[in-house]
Amino acid sequence: MAVKPTVSSNACWMTSSSSLLPVANISVNVGGKDVSFNCLVDTGSERSYLCKGLIRKISMSSPMKSRRFLIKTFLGNKVRDLQEIDLRVKFQDESRQVSFLLDEHLDLSFKIEGLGGVISDLRKDEVKLAADFSCMKNDMLPVHGLIGIDVIKFLGPLQLTQFKDGFAFSLSQGMILFGDVSDFKSCFSVREQAGLNYNRVVGKFSSCNVTHVYFVLEPKSNHLDPWSCFDEAAVDRSIENMFNLETLGVTDEVCSSYDKIKIAAFRSSIEYRDGSYYVSLPWNLDKLNEVSSSYNVALAVLDKVVNKLSDKNLYSDYCKVFLDQENEGIIERIHVPHSEFAKYTWIPHRPVYKTESQCTTKIRPVFNCSLRMGGKPSLNDCAYTGVNLYTDMLELLFKFRTDTLVLLADIRKAFLIVKLKNEFDKNRFCFFLKLEDELICFRYSTLIFGFVSSPFILCYIVKYHVEKHAAGPCRDMLLNNFYVDNLVKTHQSQSELLKLYVEAVTTMEKSGFELKTCSSNSEIVSQHIQLDNNGSSHGMVCEKVLGYTYDPMLDEMKLSSGGVERIVSTKRDMLSVNSSIFDPLGLVLPITIKGKIMLSQVWKLGIGWDQAIPNDILSLWNSFQKSLKDIQNIGFNRCSVQNDLPVILIMFCDASDRAYGIVEYMYQ
Repeated sequence: MAVKPTVSSNACWMTSSSSLLPVANISVNVGGKDVSFNCLVDTGSERSYLCKGLIRKISMSSPMKSRRFLIKTFLGNKVRDLQEIDLRVKFQDESRQVSFLLDEHLDLSFKIEGLGGVISDLRKDEVKLAADFSCMKNDMLPVHGLIGIDVIKFLGPLQLTQFKDGFAFSLSQGMILFGDVSDFKSCFSVREQAGLNYNRVVGKFSSCNVTHVYFVLEPKSNHLDPWSCFDEAAVDRSIENMFNLETLGVTDEVCSSYDKIKIAAFRSSIEYRDGSYYVSLPWNLDKLNEVSSSYNVALAVLDKVVNKLSDKNLYSDYCKVFLDQENEGIIERIHVPHSEFAKYTWIPHRPVYKTESQCTTKIRPVFNCSLRMGGKPSLNDCAYTGVNLYTDMLELLFKFRTDTLVLLADIRKAFLIVKLKNEFDKNRFCFFLKLEDELICFRYSTLIFGFVSSPFILCYIVKYHVEKHAAGPCRDMLLNNFYVDNLVKTHQSQSELLKLYVEAVTTMEKSGFELKTCSSNSEIVSQHIQLDNNGSSHGMVCEKVLGYTYDPMLDEMKLSSGGVERIVSTKRDMLSVNSSIFDPLGLVLPITIKGKIMLSQVWKLGIGWDQAIPNDILSLWNSFQKSLKDIQNIGFNRCSVQNDLPVILIMFCDASDRAYGIVEYMYQ
C-alpha cells in the first residue's frame, strides 16, 4: 500500500494529573442512527480518530477500508496500518462527511479525582457544557475519539473566555473546560455559610503591614491635602499637573488601536438577558495573576471598622447596607474555607459618612481597589480604564443655564445594575463582613464604585442601550445629557418636557436602570413624577446638580458646601481650602481669587508645605476665609438664556501682575 503522510499530535498526560483536557461531545450517523460520544479536542492534529470502544459498533454498520499512513507526532514518526471510515458528523445546522481513522490502541478516557463533584456543582449552576458528563463514573470520563482540525473547523469559532478561576472555549453547544480542575470548583452556595468564627479567623489571619491598613482607612482625600505622604518635590510636580491643558478640559483625545481592540472585545462580551446587561471586565491579563489576595489586610481593616462603628452604635446600620444589597442580588454569600482565602481577591472596605441633606443613606461602604502589596499591582492597575465617553461637565452646566424648564434625574444604584458575566470576575471582588459572631464571605455580582473601569463600563452600557432605540429627542437627550448617572435637561415646553420624562423612564427601565430622584420646576412634570413615585425621598427643597445646589421652587443655584471651615496654618492647608471650593462656572471667582493670590504670595516666599504661614498673610487669610462662609448663601438665577433665540455675546478681559480675568455676557 502507498504511504499517505498525515500529521497528528496525540495528547499525552499523567494518569495522576489534575488537568482537565478539552473535551466535546459530537454526534455521527451510523447505519441511519445517531451515535454520540465524547472526543478530545486537538487543534494540533490534522485528522480525527476513533478509539476501540466505538469500533465494534461502527464496523457492523459502515464500510471501512484499510490504508497505510505515516503518523508524525512530537514523539517521532511511525508507519501504521489503520482502517478509515467515512461518517456524517452533525453540526449545529448541518451535517458533513468526515473520514475518521480507527485506532484500536488509542485510549483517551481519563480520571481526575474530584471531577464528578465539580461537574455536579456546575449542573446546579445551570452551566451548559459541550461534553457529555452523564456517562462518567467514579470520576472517570469516557472519551472515545479525538477530533482534529478536519472536524474542529466546522464547530464554529472557539472563543477563549474566562470562566470561574480558569479558562474555557465557548461554543454555541456549551463550554469546553480545560486546565486544572480546581479552577472550576464551585465553593459557592447562596445564603449558605459553613460559619467561620470571626474572632478565631481574624486573630489568626489578619497579621499584615499596618501601613496597608491605614492606606485603606485613611486614604487620600478628594482635594490636595493627601500629599502629606510625599516629599516637597513630589508635591510641586503634582501642582504642575493642575495647570495641564488636559486638567483644564482641553484635550486632543484619539482612540488608539489598543483602545479599539479592548473596546471591541468588551462590546462582544455584552449580553442582555432577563432585563439586565451582563459584561466581562476588560482586564490586562498579563498583570492580573500578580495581584495579591490581600485577605489579611481585608480582615485587619474589617476588625478596625467593626470596633470603631460598634463604639458609635453604627455597625448595624453599616451591615444593613450590605444586607439590602444581598436582598437585591447585588452581592452573594460564598463559602470559602480559610485554607482557600488565597485563591480569591479580597477588597478591604471602610465606611464614609454623607452629611448632605439630599443623601438618604448617611453611612455607606467604600471599597479600595487600588491597594498594592509587596510591589505587586492592584486590581485597578490591571484593568483597562477605557476612553472618556462622558459629556463635558462644563458644557452640561452651560446647557443647564438655558431655557425656563428643568428636568433632573439620577440612575438608582447605577454601577450596581450592570452585572458581571462570569465567575472569574466575581472572584476578584470578594469581601468579609462580621454578622453576629461569624465571619461571612461575600462577593459582588455587579460593578462596584471604586473599580477604575466602572465609570467607562457604565457610560458605555447606557449608550449601548439607548442607541438601540429609534432616533428622536428622547434618544438624543439620553445620549448627550448624562454626566455619569446624573441626567440634566432643560426645555421651553412643559408638554414636550413631560413627554421626554415619560419616554426616558420607559426606555431606561428596559435595561434595568431606574430613573429616580427626579425633580422639575414644572408643576405638570412634578405632578407626574410624584404619581410615578420617582421623586426625591430626602425631603429637602434643594437638589444637587453637577456640584452645585439647585432650588427648583426659586429656579436658583448656589455653591455646595466645601471644606472652607478648615483651620489653616500652613501652605498645605491653604491649598486644600482653595481646592475644596467647586465652582467650574466661576460664579464667585471675584471672591475666591483672593485666596489664590495669597497662596501665590506664600509660594514666592519659598515656604515649605508644612511650615507656618507668616502672621501678616495669615491675618489676611483669616479675614478671607470668613467671607467664604457667606458665598454658600449667594443665589444665582439658573436661567440665563433661551436656546431658541439669538444671542449677542459680549466679552471683557483684563490682567494685572497678580491675576487675569475674563467675563462674558450673553444678551438676548
